[in-house]
Amino acid sequence: MPIFIISGEEDPVEEYGRLVNRLYGIYKNVGSTLVDIKIYPSKRHEILNEINREEVFEDILNWIKEKVYERR
Repeated sequence: MPIFIISGEEDPVEEYGRLVNRLYGIYKNVGSTLVDIKIYPSKRHEILNEINREEVFEDILNWIKEKVYERR
């Protein structure tokens, strides 16, 4: 199953990228080849409500098209 991990670089909940990078590493260590990560510089926890939310939505949509839709 494809997984797309996204987070803001300045997200205190994710310990400023530390936890999402750890999660990404766990998936890779168990052999997952369908995991991607994107960390948005200077953004916080609610990346879908940030000023650049259009970029985030576009990234999600493009990822879905590439990893999910085109793989069918």
